[in-house]
Amino acid sequence: AAAETRAARADILAGAGQRLRDAGLIRAALADLDAAAARLDATYEPVAWSRVEGQRAGCKVILGELQGDLGLIADAVSALADALEGQPRDHSPLDWARSQTALALGLQSLGEAGVSEQAFEKAVTCFDRAALALKRAPGLALRAVVASNRAICLARCAELTGDLAVLDAAELAFKGELATGPHHRDPVAWALIQVHLGRVYETRLEITGRDNGERAAAAFAFDAALEVLSDEGLRSLADVAAQGLARMRALSVA
Repeated sequence: AAAETRAARADILAGAGQRLRDAGLIRAALADLDAAAARLDATYEPVAWSRVEGQRAGCKVILGELQGDLGLIADAVSALADALEGQPRDHSPLDWARSQTALALGLQSLGEAGVSEQAFEKAVTCFDRAALALKRAPGLALRAVVASNRAICLARCAELTGDLAVLDAAELAFKGELATGPHHRDPVAWALIQVHLGRVYETRLEITGRDNGERAAAAFAFDAALEVLSDEGLRSLADVAAQGLARMRALSVA
């Protein structure tokens, strides 16, 4: 019970630290998780132990992002991958899916930090594993995280490799989330998917050098996202959408 309480507090601290970009809060979360891990035995309490290990790795990834420390992110990904080796899927499918998602998010962060398509490809594989385990739980927020970030990784792979087939897969994934996912109940999540979809269209323009309607589609997606994000008061995210819209308008002038 003490370990679970510390893990719950760490989750709150880590969430606040990520939103506020406060490394001190992330370190406080890690201290709680270290104390929680010290009370657990992986042999007799594998599920609780794997939860804490997943949280620890996630916190280290966030801290690595805040500090620009690629080595810390890589160490966190390696530690979580090792922890997953001894975690059978059938023992607790939801916890296994959470761990796979944590590993995928770490790989995604590693890919962004190192601009590595291999990291993005591995992240997609982990997201696919998590999605398989979450297939019978469509209402979970975790499923939306998996679907959205999988599409983002596909889009980043396409950007780095120039592979239009991968870009097509990312576009289909985003459109699928817009049509059937739980995002339609969350305007901010919906707007973020529109931003990602706009970026997919923009990337296709950059790769092919031809406009087959992508510029207008990207402008529409960025504009829709900008309206929602501005209404929600999310200035930094609204700026991202506004910059995308400005790029598309500049292309039309050119």
